[in-house]
Amino acid sequence: MVHTWDVPRLFNTLDTNGDGIVRAEDVQGLLQKFGMPYISDDNMKIVMGSPGHMSFDDFCNFNLWEGALEHDEMEEKVFMEEELVEAFSVFDKNGDGFISPSELQQVLLSLGLREGQDLENCEMMITRFDRNSDGKIDLEEFGRMMTSISL
Repeated sequence: MVHTWDVPRLFNTLDTNGDGIVRAEDVQGLLQKFGMPYISDDNMKIVMGSPGHMSFDDFCNFNLWEGALEHDEMEEKVFMEEELVEAFSVFDKNGDGFISPSELQQVLLSLGLREGQDLENCEMMITRFDRNSDGKIDLEEFGRMMTSISL
């Protein structure tokens, strides 16, 4: 993920000869590493200016960093959703897309947590996050539950 504090480091990496100038082909390679579409050489020269290179100040203001940041934020969101699904599947023992009180109890007991000793306690936990009142937790409710837990 690109952070504003990474830009000077990226510039120095791309400025291989240390002359304080980054060329279009170097920026093009970096953008492709971010998964951004190829920009024609002519368009890159328009973006970078007619000489086809940029100074550090120009590089810091390069408007495509915003696109790279949005791309990385989207990838991070997908990664977090994948982790959420993986965590949900740990609880959803029978794979029906829901966490029942007994499934919650199984997981809590396997973790050695005393909260799992009483099924009624697990039912109360489910009720707290069960927005549609079906007596189970679906993936969306699980996601809300996980984001509400402060560690």
